[in-house]
Amino acid sequence: MKAIHINTADDLELYGLNALTGEADAYMERILFDLNQEGVDLLTEYLGGNVSFTEGSNWNSKVNGQPAVASIMMPWDWVRSLVRYILFRVNGCPDVYQNPDGFAAIGVQDPESEVGKMYAEASEDYGLRRYRNPCPGSTSGRNTHQFTGRTV
Repeated sequence: MKAIHINTADDLELYGLNALTGEADAYMERILFDLNQEGVDLLTEYLGGNVSFTEGSNWNSKVNGQPAVASIMMPWDWVRSLVRYILFRVNGCPDVYQNPDGFAAIGVQDPESEVGKMYAEASEDYGLRRYRNPCPGSTSGRNTHQFTGRTV
């Protein structure tokens, strides 16, 4: 019956990403984040595992009380997608409701609960977009190719 809210980029610090500024990008299309090791691991998994970060490229010394080890200029569209990934993968939410014009997202761990039903009804009234977790219970965020058995 629990709802998990990620309302602003600042809420991502709990997951190892410290939002610094959008002013670092001349076109205001990206936001600068410092990352601790948890943030690096999360983004590496989110981006498919074939990513490396330059250690020591961070701007500040701490992210959520842990040493900052890298930074990234992340497109705003990635941030919104990453929020859904976090709510699905890290928090195990089968349903995510997101404001299509903004940043706020709510993950509902039990869509059949009163909280889940409330958000399902509100999604119609307030224009929230509902995302269903296509692979609930996934332990890696990756799929296995059925013919070869390889993780793709």
